Amino acid sequence: MALPPDACSLIAKYAASSRSTLVALSTVSKQFQTAAERAIYNTLDVRGHNRTIAVCDVLRRTPRVAMLVVALSVYGEEEESEEEDGDVDEEEESESEPESDYWQVLHQALVRTTRLRFLNLYFTNGDQPDKAWILDRCTFQLKTFHSDLIWDDHLTAFLSTQSHLSNLFLADYREPAPEEMAPPILPASTGFLPKLAVLECTFAEAAVSLVPGRPVVRVKTCFTHSKLEEKREELRAIVAALRRSRKRLRALDIADSSYTPAFTLELLASLTADGVLCADLRYVGTLVFPVDGRQVGQGASSSGAGQAADGAVSD
Repeated sequence: MALPPDACSLIAKYAASSRSTLVALSTVSKQFQTAAERAIYNTLDVRGHNRTIAVCDVLRRTPRVAMLVVALSVYGEEEESEEEDGDVDEEEESESEPESDYWQVLHQALVRTTRLRFLNLYFTNGDQPDKAWILDRCTFQLKTFHSDLIWDDHLTAFLSTQSHLSNLFLADYREPAPEEMAPPILPASTGFLPKLAVLECTFAEAAVSLVPGRPVVRVKTCFTHSKLEEKREELRAIVAALRRSRKRLRALDIADSSYTPAFTLELLASLTADGVLCADLRYVGTLVFPVDGRQVGQGASSSGAGQAADGAVSD
C-alpha cells in the first residue's frame, strides 16, 4: 500500500538533516523520490569551482530537478576543508579548467531554475566580477538577491524584471573612469523594484537612486567621501532620498571610516529635523557620541572623549 504524498513529505522533512539518508530515501519508491528530491534541492549552498560546475551541470541537464530549487547560494572561493584536504593534482586540475566553462554552466543552470526565490552570488577574490550576463534570460522572480557582481547594463536589465524583490544587497560599485561612459541610469519608473523594502549597499549613490518611490524601510550603506564638506553634501542627498520613500524608515545604518562626535550630531540633527522621517525610526547604527558628564556618586568627570554607541532608539 502506497503512502499518501503528505506522509512521504513528512518523512523526508524529518530526514532533511542527512543528505545521504535523503538520497537513499529517493530510491525507495517514486513517491519517496519526489519528496526526497524536493528536500535535497530546495536549498543549495555550493562553494568552489569544481563543485559549482558539478551541481550546475545537474541543474542544466535536469529541468525537473532545477524547478525544485527555491534558494541558491554560490560562492566562488573554496572552503577551507577543501583546500586543506585536496591534493596537489586536484588543485592543478581545477586551475586548468577553462574559466568560461564555469560561467557558462552557471548561467545555464540559473536559466533552468525558474522557481528560484532566494539567490546569493559571491565571487569576490579581490576584484568584482563583471559577469552579470549570467542573469540574462532568467525568468525567476526573486524575493531576496545578494550579489557582489559589478553594476552594469546586464544587472540593471535583470533587476528591472524583478517585480517581487524586497531584499537587495549590492556589495560594491565601480566608479567609472573619466574616459568611460557613465554607469547605467536607473529607471525612474516605480515599476523598477516596486516592492523593495530592505536595501544594503556599500555605496551611497545606490541608496540615493533606489530609495525614492519605493517602500524602503531599512537601509544600510556607507559614506563614499572622506572630506567633511563632501560628506555633508552626501548626507543631504541621502536624507532627501529617504524622505521620498513610500514607507516610513525603521532602520538606518550609514557606515563611516572616520566618524567623529561632531559629525554624528550633524547626522542625527538631519534625521530628527523631519518628524515624519524619524517617526518610526528604531535603529541608526553604531555612532560615535560626545561624552562629557560626571560619574554618579564618584565625583570624577570624563574628559569629553568620543565613545562608540549602538544607536538603537527605544519606543
